[in-house]
Amino acid sequence: MVIPILLFWLLLGWSLYDGDIDPREGFIFAGIWVGLLILFIALNILPLWFVVPTVILDIVLILKIFGQDIQIR
Repeated sequence: MVIPILLFWLLLGWSLYDGDIDPREGFIFAGIWVGLLILFIALNILPLWFVVPTVILDIVLILKIFGQDIQIR
């Protein structure tokens, strides 16, 4: 359950450091993540379900960072 969350912050930090995404995009990704966390806490949803949107954000970040190198057919 912790691995997707750590992967998200690792990918976000690495892509900001490397220059793959600009700081504005980084703030948008972080804002979406924090907004989802607040929503899940406010609605009293099980923390296990928070992994699903985090994994989706991870996939979007991976495609954003490595999109030039990955050929999708």
